[in-house]
Amino acid sequence: MPRYDYVCETGHRYERTEPFGSPREHACEQCSKNATRAISLPKVLFRGEGWRKAPSTEAVSNEDFHFVDGPVETPGCCGG
Repeated sequence: MPRYDYVCETGHRYERTEPFGSPREHACEQCSKNATRAISLPKVLFRGEGWRKAPSTEAVSNEDFHFVDGPVETPGCCGG
């Protein structure tokens, strides 16, 4: 089951493990006020070799990226 972050009206933050499709609001576990599901970054853990070959301190320049002005055309499903 996924874990969701919640924040209540008074600012309490906590995490709950709930099934998909569970309500996005409920009573805060600490103060019983209204708590809503917060948008947060996914928790990702990379393990093993090959995720990043270069050291993280390596400088990145604009030449490492390809910039495009305007919309980009992409092929449809199955190359159509």
